Amino acid sequence: INRILSEIRSTYSGLISLVVGLLSIVVGTVFTLILTRTLNPLEYGTWGLISGLTNYAIIIHAIVSYWAYRESARNIDSGKTAITSSAILSVIGIIVYLILISQIGPQSDANSNDLFFGLLLIPIMIFYYVINFINLGWKPHVASYGLLTIGIIQIPSALFLIYYLDMGVSGIILTVFISYFVGTVTQSIFARNKLKNKFNKEFLLKWTKLSWIPIYPTIGMLITRLDIMVFTLITGSVVGLAFWVAAITITSPIANAGLLTRPVYAKLLRGEESIHLQKNITYVFYFLLPFTALAITFSKPALFALNPVYQFAFIIVAMLSVRVLLTTLNGIFEESLVGAEKIDTYKNSKFKDYVKSKLFLIPTLRIIQSALFVITLIIGFFYLINESTIDQLTFWAILSVLTQIPFSIYLYILVKKNLVIVLEKNSILKYFVVSIGVFTLMYFLLEKFLIYHSSIYNFLPNFLLFLGLGIGSYLLLTYLIDSKIRELFAAIINELKKII
Repeated sequence: INRILSEIRSTYSGLISLVVGLLSIVVGTVFTLILTRTLNPLEYGTWGLISGLTNYAIIIHAIVSYWAYRESARNIDSGKTAITSSAILSVIGIIVYLILISQIGPQSDANSNDLFFGLLLIPIMIFYYVINFINLGWKPHVASYGLLTIGIIQIPSALFLIYYLDMGVSGIILTVFISYFVGTVTQSIFARNKLKNKFNKEFLLKWTKLSWIPIYPTIGMLITRLDIMVFTLITGSVVGLAFWVAAITITSPIANAGLLTRPVYAKLLRGEESIHLQKNITYVFYFLLPFTALAITFSKPALFALNPVYQFAFIIVAMLSVRVLLTTLNGIFEESLVGAEKIDTYKNSKFKDYVKSKLFLIPTLRIIQSALFVITLIIGFFYLINESTIDQLTFWAILSVLTQIPFSIYLYILVKKNLVIVLEKNSILKYFVVSIGVFTLMYFLLEKFLIYHSSIYNFLPNFLLFLGLGIGSYLLLTYLIDSKIRELFAAIINELKKII
């Protein structure tokens, strides 16, 4: 127990992040149900388009948040400068967003007023992400509190603005703005000690000079996120996006398993050994595998719960579940490799030194993978232009998986080569076998016994009963057959006793 307790303490922030992440799933699900049960597919698809365009506009926050993260982890006082610089980035983000909607809006059936109103989200989201990354550098679990706050505030706001006032897409935008504002205040309270320092133009000059380093990795993300715009421009409809967003809603909780390794990046930045990654990776698989199986098995009833019109997209959920599994692992590998890179700590580092480092190599790999994905996607959409929306979305989902696989394999090879990591294959195999067994059985039970009531109040209790049975069975079986999990549970209970 003492040994595992020591191990748990080294991943304490990761465990808190995971727990808070799971709580966020619950409140996020309630928020999503309000949206999908209130909005029609056109409105929900419009919100999906706004979300995609917003992500494009706020990505500029990386210029500051990238360095704020690394410097916060190394106890360098740049917090006040980072927050102040966010105002400049907000102006640039708004301009980017306006350019995007002026080009894409006329080509789609989305409401132009709703698209324009979406610019309200740009400044608050940029401020939120900058303060979030400051917290991630020194207390990773604190960042999760902001996420939970956002989820909690969204529910009453959505009920009032969307359900009662029937404000549609405008109501969603106001809801998200309010929740991010409260989330930013929450994050700022926790980060107050990091914000007491003075504005230092030297930091801003350094970030500007080295802005290509955080911008370069965003190129891959920007290319990948072209998929939503590509679909909208080629098909001319946002209704298909409603199905896509619904499928993403079901699969996105899988990525919460990666929160267990959130503290590893900060530890690597401080120069600590990569043994923390090895300790956490087994626990990541312990949650990642059942989360994936859960999303696939419960895809049809989960989509039905969102809105019966979306239930035919269950095959898309299955494909996207695998994609999220791979991208979660990729994210862990990428952060570990970049976190272990020390080139930016050397004052005499030149451009050619950065180009030879992992800070350049990893984003380059991502850009290649993203470009291959989008180019193939464009060709495929033109070929499938006369096919059904479900066929187009299925192709989209399958392609997103296939283009991730070689990238995942190569990243794992790099991690094995550069860091100390040995997978506990026996334990991981146990989790895989139990996940397959439990959730295959749950699939057949769902098909035979679950009744699809049109009323959400009648359907949801039965759905949750099956969901709880599946999760409980997995936890019980893995506890019985794996000593590592028994030690983990015992350690967590001991920690809870100390708190109580």
